[in-house]
Amino acid sequence: MLRHRAVLFGLSGVFMLLATAKSELQWLALSTGLVSVVSFLAIAIIVGGYNAAIGRVVMVDGVALLALVIASLAKYRLQFT
Repeated sequence: MLRHRAVLFGLSGVFMLLATAKSELQWLALSTGLVSVVSFLAIAIIVGGYNAAIGRVVMVDGVALLALVIASLAKYRLQFT
């Protein structure tokens, strides 16, 4: 599961880097990141009983969720105010 997660995370990261240069992709990149992080956290919480390696991923995803929310709010503020 973690290898699959690493591949998806890498693809999402490349997409987010591409979106830094193409503003029309930024909302899609932020949305993709949010869906990825929230879905993993939801599965971890619902299933529970995960090992230490998954626990670290949950912790990192919590930080990533915070960063994605802040970036989304900043993008919204810049675009709509």
